[in-house]
Amino acid sequence: MREQWIRTYSLRVTHEALRKCKQYHGEDAQKNCRPLVLKYMKMLESYPLQGYLGYQKNDPSQ
Repeated sequence: MREQWIRTYSLRVTHEALRKCKQYHGEDAQKNCRPLVLKYMKMLESYPLQGYLGYQKNDPSQ
């Protein structure tokens, strides 16, 4: 459970850094913020967020 909170918080921090980078660079954000975008996308793929009671409890297909 604690690891999930840490992953969620690190994802939030990266998202906030990406938002600030895009705001600072404006039109050149696609070029200048690319490393942050790639890091954020990789984090989204590798950090599957689960519900409080676990994925199976919140899965609508079951």
